[in-house]
Amino acid sequence: MQKHFMKVAAVLSLSFLVFFFGCSNVLSNSENDSVEYGSICISSSRALDVSALTSANVTVSGWGMNDITKTSVAIQDGAGSFQIDNIPAGKNRIVTVKSNVDGALIRAIVDVSPNVENPVSVTWQTTPLASVYYNLLKSSNDISGFGEAENTKIASMIPEGVHPSLIDYAKIASDYKAGTISNYILDFGTVSVTAKDVNGYRIQVTDVSSEKKTVSETKKSTQYWIQVASLTSRKNADSARAVLGENKITADVFTYKDTSDKLYYRVRVGPYTTKSEAEYWRGEIAKIDSFASSQSYVTSTVVE
Repeated sequence: MQKHFMKVAAVLSLSFLVFFFGCSNVLSNSENDSVEYGSICISSSRALDVSALTSANVTVSGWGMNDITKTSVAIQDGAGSFQIDNIPAGKNRIVTVKSNVDGALIRAIVDVSPNVENPVSVTWQTTPLASVYYNLLKSSNDISGFGEAENTKIASMIPEGVHPSLIDYAKIASDYKAGTISNYILDFGTVSVTAKDVNGYRIQVTDVSSEKKTVSETKKSTQYWIQVASLTSRKNADSARAVLGENKITADVFTYKDTSDKLYYRVRVGPYTTKSEAEYWRGEIAKIDSFASSQSYVTSTVVE
């Protein structure tokens, strides 16, 4: 029996290389001298915390052959290597890389040709089409003859702008055969995180579809206000604000209760970004007859 070799390179997204060595093939029909073989050499990476990745299973599937799997391949510090030998030559072989992290599974399609090296990149981008092919294959559909027409039709059914782990590939495969269209996005949720007084930390829900976010320090600033008056009558407070308005000075009225639950109406002007600017306008307000004798002052608040 003649043996030929073929290489497959796969790239996932965290920059670790994984090569799996040696695996014997089992054909679904009896072996004969007309069967040609190749080898697959796979490299892969993923967008996950590298420390969480410790092992992976790699499987090659295709029409007319049983799955060939290398299990529990060790991944150390996100790096390693693997090779799988004796892959029957044929079109639309599916390479599946599944790590020990839940949901961390990617696929790609490759044609295995003897005497030629055929590299393949296994990424999240290659996963949707390959996953539909995989589901069609596992429901006893001969995908070995699929070409551009089938690729185009299946690709048109795959939702855009959705993480590949959130797509129902089994449903797409079923609808492709039935000639129907459905919703193929799986249910998902959103987590909101609020952080204070931290900077430069990265956060991520332990889910392959979740993005990593960098927590930035909340910027704090000081605002300066001029408290023109504190009155017990809302009518008087509104009148004071109106007088300021007549002098082209915008004011606001804020309510405040003291410890005895007495309500006050504070007439304030601002905010200003510097204390000196607030002091300047306090002097201008003091020039208005109605406020010449008022005991106005500058107060400050810190805002995020």
